[in-house]
Amino acid sequence: MRYAIYFVPDPDSELSELGARWLGYDVETGTRFAAPVVGGLDAAGWARLVAEPARYGLHATMKAPFRLAEGCQECELVDALRDFARSVTPVRLPVLSLTDLKGFFALTPAIRHAGIEDLCARAVRDFEPFRAALSPAEIARRQAAGLNERQQALLDRWGYPYVLDQARFHITLTGRVRIEEAAGLEAILTDFFKPVIGRPLTIDRVALAVERAPGTPFEVLASAPLGHPLAYTRRTIQLDAV
Repeated sequence: MRYAIYFVPDPDSELSELGARWLGYDVETGTRFAAPVVGGLDAAGWARLVAEPARYGLHATMKAPFRLAEGCQECELVDALRDFARSVTPVRLPVLSLTDLKGFFALTPAIRHAGIEDLCARAVRDFEPFRAALSPAEIARRQAAGLNERQQALLDRWGYPYVLDQARFHITLTGRVRIEEAAGLEAILTDFFKPVIGRPLTIDRVALAVERAPGTPFEVLASAPLGHPLAYTRRTIQLDAV
């Protein structure tokens, strides 16, 4: 079982609806959707493109997936999520852009934003006590991507190479895209996500997601609005406030 700390947009937001329809999976409810009807992309091509990101749902990673450290319990992690959310404030990104990130498409801030980078860095640090050490297989899998010296040091310290100064806030929309299909797919995504591209996005909630078994979809276990003491389960049942 693995856990992750995500930004997941409000379930009632346009971004959440578009993302669930595009990926074919709603990480909040577990609902699955058929392939969207878009020109220039058939169901098989769509399924290939979203196979990997759909398993994680529409999200931006704040603390990458980790196994729970020995002696730690899930309920303690939920409590920590609530405490974290209460101690920070929302961050407003002025403009959301569609970006090709070395072969896959994602929604990102139009320019780097210190506020969101600081928020994600704090999440990395604050939830570190809950992370179990990486197994040799997990280390090897990360190293197979080809890491520079700084990324290797971050992997050793934080269990993930793309954190702190090596991180870039992004909401993944596709898996790896072939060079010859990139331009056409960019046009499709631009049209599909037109209601949110070029507009601001407020990072105003944090979610705890869980992968119950290897390879299964992540699900939102609990979430909390930033700057607020309450957390909610994936069925929006209010937990007791501290």
